[in-house]
Amino acid sequence: MGVGERDVRRALEELEAHLAQGRRGIQLARVAGGYQLVTRARFFPYLRRWVGEGARRPALSAAALETLAIVAYRQPVSRAEIEAVRGVSCERALATLLERGLVEAAGRGPGPGRPVLYRTTRRFLAEFGLASLEDLPSVPALQAGWGSMGRPLPGHTTSTRPGGSSPPQPGPSDPGQGGPERGAASATT
Repeated sequence: MGVGERDVRRALEELEAHLAQGRRGIQLARVAGGYQLVTRARFFPYLRRWVGEGARRPALSAAALETLAIVAYRQPVSRAEIEAVRGVSCERALATLLERGLVEAAGRGPGPGRPVLYRTTRRFLAEFGLASLEDLPSVPALQAGWGSMGRPLPGHTTSTRPGGSSPPQPGPSDPGQGGPERGAASATT
C-alpha cells in the first residue's frame, strides 16, 4: 500500500484522539495485537436494548469458563491436566471452547500417548478485550476479589504462572475474529 508503520500509528493516534472528543459512542481499543473500534462501555446498555439479546450466542457455562481459565493461566496444557485441576471431566467444555475458537491445539505433549496440548487463541483475547495474555489478572488479584467466598483457584499458589514465566501468546494460525465483550459492535482494523 505504500504506507509505513509510523504513518499508520500516527493515523491511529489521531483517530483515537478524535473519537475521545465529545460524546462519541465508539472508541479505538488495542485488542489481540491489533486495533478495533468498539462501543464505549457507558453506551452498551442502550445498544443492547436496540439490537436485542437475540444477536448474541448463549453465554459459556460455568464448566466452560473454568476450563478456559485453566487453559489461559497454564497453557499449553493437556486435557488430563485440566481435569486434574477441575476434578471432573472437561470433554464437553473443551469441545465448546474449540468450537467457538477460544482455544486451539498447540501441539503434543511428552509422555504416554503424546497428549494434545491446548492454548488460547487471538479470538480469546478479542472476546475478552485483552491486548495480550499479560493483561490477564494475576491469581492473587483474583483471590482478593473472591475473599468473601474463601476459595482459592484450584491447584494454584500465589504465583500466576509456574516458575514465574511469561505465558505463550496465541498462535498465528488463529484469524483473531470476534469482538470484545466490552461492546456489542466492533470493526477490526
